[in-house]
Amino acid sequence: MSLKPLLLLSAALVTLTLAACDQKPDPRAAAPPPGAEVVETAPLDETLAPEPEDLPPAPPAPLAPASQTASSGDRYWSEASQVDDRYDEAPPEYGYDYEGGEPQAWTEGGRILRVLERLSNGGERWYYYRDGADEPYFIRDPDYGYGYDRGRLVMVYDRQGRSLDRALFQDRQAYAGRYLARSDALRAAAATAEKRKVKLQAWRRAEDRADAAREKAAAAALKDERARDRDRPGDDRTTPPRSDQKPGVTPKPDPAPGTDRQDKAERKAARQAEQAREKANTLADAKAGAKAKARDEARPVPATVPRATSAAPAGDSAAATAANKAARKARQDEKAAEKARAASAPKPAATPAATPAGTPPATPAAKADAAARQKAKQDRRAARKPASSATATAAPAATPADPAARQKARQEKRANPGKAEPGATPAVATSAAPVTADAAAARQKARADKKAARAAKTATPAPALQL
Repeated sequence: MSLKPLLLLSAALVTLTLAACDQKPDPRAAAPPPGAEVVETAPLDETLAPEPEDLPPAPPAPLAPASQTASSGDRYWSEASQVDDRYDEAPPEYGYDYEGGEPQAWTEGGRILRVLERLSNGGERWYYYRDGADEPYFIRDPDYGYGYDRGRLVMVYDRQGRSLDRALFQDRQAYAGRYLARSDALRAAAATAEKRKVKLQAWRRAEDRADAAREKAAAAALKDERARDRDRPGDDRTTPPRSDQKPGVTPKPDPAPGTDRQDKAERKAARQAEQAREKANTLADAKAGAKAKARDEARPVPATVPRATSAAPAGDSAAATAANKAARKARQDEKAAEKARAASAPKPAATPAATPAGTPPATPAAKADAAARQKAKQDRRAARKPASSATATAAPAATPADPAARQKARQEKRANPGKAEPGATPAVATSAAPVTADAAAARQKARADKKAARAAKTATPAPALQL
């Protein structure tokens, strides 16, 4: 056998090997989920998922408490947006068949984080799960976003991520319930259906087709809107061209036309609801004020003038002073009237001291005894008077009658504080002995008289009682 064919065959094998080594895998290509059997697939199927109106009927989603809605804000929308930013343009992990369509799933550690369903006109419906939970915490379609907590509807957002008023949740409860039932069906199918790996090129082509469908739908909606405005009765105006439009160039349609009217209608409904609440609150306040005023008018006014308090305004100081004076005068008049009534009231007659039964009237001896005691008291008083009168009369003798002499005596006293004044005699030295002797004699005599009266009373026989 010739060596030339062998050499040619070896060269071809080396060339093919080198060509295969030059092909590097795309780092953004998704790896198959662990534990799942994933097979290669053709480009994504273009079968679309049903619209919300075409989904099977389901019970409306129950509403969460109002307090939970008030405290949620944009939490659900923000959490789902973070998941979108994390995966950006990365393709899904796998796709699977369900009712003729092909939902795509993004997973982490074998747990589903979000699922995508494609709708008509390039629309998309997204389902978001926390750590592979069975129930979604957020579902978003082309027009609204729905936040859930254990199957209860907590928040509803518009396409810009603005939370709607809770009064509008009732209109979206039926759609929120159908989306929950759809999510349960998708999760159940993902557990049993055959999973197919999604290639990056196929995913990009599907995204391009969806973008083209959205632009086409937006252009058609804008055209229909302008036609309705042009054909409106009583309005023959046409839509003027835009200022930045170039001749011969079709302007790019605004994103999502037709939704502005829907947003305006929703904002108008929310504004009308707010105005109705404010009007109801105003009427309730007015009724409460009228009732309070009626109670104040029906309350009896006190007869006395109330005392003005210190918290009265500065402009009413004169009126407050007059009111205080009137109140004081009223209280004084009332006290005077009470005193007059007390003075005019008849006084009770004096009750004579009760005399014990059988007590005889006062005898001459008893009268003499009383007189002796009275005389003894008078003698004692007289014995005390001479001492005070002697002291009173002795003091003026030492003071000169002439003012000039008194002045001279005061000057001499200041000059010689220890020297006694001339002519001044201590009253105690001259009158102490006579006064003490007189008082002792008076007391001795009073004792004798008292003893004599007691003896006379004992000697006098008591008169016989007359029956």
